[in-house]
Amino acid sequence: AGCQEQFGDYKGCFMKQTVYNLKKKKLSDIELSETVFGQKVNRKFLHEIILQYRENKRQGTSNTKTRKDVIGSGRKIYRQKGTGQARHGDIKAPIFVGGGTVFGPHPRNLHSEIPVKMRRKALCEALALKLSQEQLLIVDEFQMKETKTKLASQTLKDLGLKNVLIVLDKPSAEVLRSVRNIPYCRVSRVSDLNAYDVLKHDNLLLTKDSVEKV
Repeated sequence: AGCQEQFGDYKGCFMKQTVYNLKKKKLSDIELSETVFGQKVNRKFLHEIILQYRENKRQGTSNTKTRKDVIGSGRKIYRQKGTGQARHGDIKAPIFVGGGTVFGPHPRNLHSEIPVKMRRKALCEALALKLSQEQLLIVDEFQMKETKTKLASQTLKDLGLKNVLIVLDKPSAEVLRSVRNIPYCRVSRVSDLNAYDVLKHDNLLLTKDSVEKV
């Protein structure tokens, strides 16, 4: 039974997780709130939320030309009767090569708002899923002594991470510039964290301060 079912008021229920340094040496333990990291994962719900996040990223700028937009003569191509052929108007009809498109896409707004409670629930379940699959790593801090991609790449290699989302408690220009050229690596702030970004990456790297803010 989860803490919510067990105690009702579950503010005091925690799980322990190891905190490492950037050389992946154990430093201490941190208590994770089961309210966030102990959620029961509903994969169908997560799937629906992720589809909605992806739908909201679409620009909706696809456009096709109808027969009124196609350049061509409006003259009737042959007489109505006596030819033995079907009746046709101008050359811009959809059945002709170069004619207009029928029922094609046009610019439209595809955005739909996801309720706040659903976004929060999806984020908690995504974090719980990463924890259960041992794809979540917590470090004491993530700072770069120099703004160098080589240094950041070596740090991630020492931590054994690829395709990783790095979550910081506050913006860091040094970290952002150091990792921006590393493939499949992205930096996010806690305030911008969402279920889509968490599940898009294979691994999740949190700092100790960002865990407390989560």
